[in-house]
Amino acid sequence: MALTPGQKQCVDTLVGPVAVSAGAGSGKTFTLTRRIVHSLECGFVSGIDEVLAITFTSKAAGEIKSRVKGALKACGRTDQALLVDSAWISTIHGACARMLRAHALDLGIAPDFTVADEAVANDMLDASLEEVLGSENDIISPGDYDALFTEYAARQAGSMSAASVEGMVRDIVVAGQSSPEGMASIVPAPSAASPRKLMVRMASLAGDITAVCEAQKPGKTRDAFLDGTARALEGLEDAQQQGAEPSPEQVLELFNAFPVPSRAFGTSEYKEYATEAAQGYLSLMMEARLALAEPRMREVIDLSGRVFDAYRRRKREAGVLDNDDLLILAARALRENEHVREAFSDKFKLIMVDEFQDTDQLQIDMVRTMAGARGERLCTVGDAQQSIYRFRGADVAVYDRHVQHVRENDPSMPIVLPDNFRSHADILSFVDRVFEQREVFGESFMSLAPSRIEAKVKHPFLAGPGRVDVLCTTYPGASGIDK
Repeated sequence: MALTPGQKQCVDTLVGPVAVSAGAGSGKTFTLTRRIVHSLECGFVSGIDEVLAITFTSKAAGEIKSRVKGALKACGRTDQALLVDSAWISTIHGACARMLRAHALDLGIAPDFTVADEAVANDMLDASLEEVLGSENDIISPGDYDALFTEYAARQAGSMSAASVEGMVRDIVVAGQSSPEGMASIVPAPSAASPRKLMVRMASLAGDITAVCEAQKPGKTRDAFLDGTARALEGLEDAQQQGAEPSPEQVLELFNAFPVPSRAFGTSEYKEYATEAAQGYLSLMMEARLALAEPRMREVIDLSGRVFDAYRRRKREAGVLDNDDLLILAARALRENEHVREAFSDKFKLIMVDEFQDTDQLQIDMVRTMAGARGERLCTVGDAQQSIYRFRGADVAVYDRHVQHVRENDPSMPIVLPDNFRSHADILSFVDRVFEQREVFGESFMSLAPSRIEAKVKHPFLAGPGRVDVLCTTYPGASGIDK
């Protein structure tokens, strides 16, 4: 199979940094395979052990290994083909595990550690939650958390149920586990203003809106608003005269007594002012709610720390590391351990990272440590349109910044692979109409060129007048109204 111009540029450009924007079905695996083989054939690398290829899945890594092995055999490089199975072609977690095993003693890690897959890690986290919060059938409030468990359910009753203590703790533990700083990265929001300061601001805002409202034409709606505001202000002033500091609950109750300014009466100028004043009211209400929630937030973080410690202890006792551990420990070793840094800083002459849009900053920093002073050994392949793992910490903005950085150093970048060898032209045309809309990708959408040779399709679509059927459905919204 001949290379397209973009594929050939990617294969031939061995000194980077190289950034490749590859659409779906554009032959990425084929191109990366040819790039590895070409680097060996032209002598850019002396052996397959000088190549690091990071893929998103183990299946993709196996596919690249299989293709590289076949291509090397075909070109007479049997010696290198025999080494492919032990080559550094794997997921980022696989590469980290291999790195940690090779230097386990230097890093104080048991060399025989096992890697917990997602199911095992979830089971251990569930056990840690049960240890701290109680068993499945218990609804408890350990220690001094009575107010927290009164406000929130201990456990989530279903996928659409309200927030629970267990759900909040789980989310926080997962976030802490994925951070190099652990639970130290989880900090409470800045403290809200004191109750008295909030009351002073509300009184000032209510006084201002009253003065403006009184200048409007009298009417039932205006008069009702003024009467409600006057009664609420009176209650607020009485509370301000009390010696004791009011509680957040008392402040919220006082604020709830104020009618929110509306556009139901008055001149057009007044209505614009009322809209701004309403935002001020709602902002103060939000601050009052935050002040009320602050003690509960600190309790949730405290409980999360206990679960986090229990989870780490269980992993340590079982001799396992999860995927977050692999990334964090490997990145720390490259950054802080001289032996590890020396072993890997110049080990690889060719580094390729596939699905780069689904990486995070920690992974990028780790790869850059091994990619040379200017990143000249690095080739990244990605497509912002295919970023789907934000819920796992991936950040497409990291990818965009990287591509922009590479472009600033080399205006010819990124190399674009716009051809699609997988789908029929009708399908690609439909995709264009959907995703080129301003509400989706807009001008940033990369249209894919239909490049499939229909005569070579083994099982062509034959039924029906068209290839695309659009099915419109509704789903129940949170309010019960179908959308």
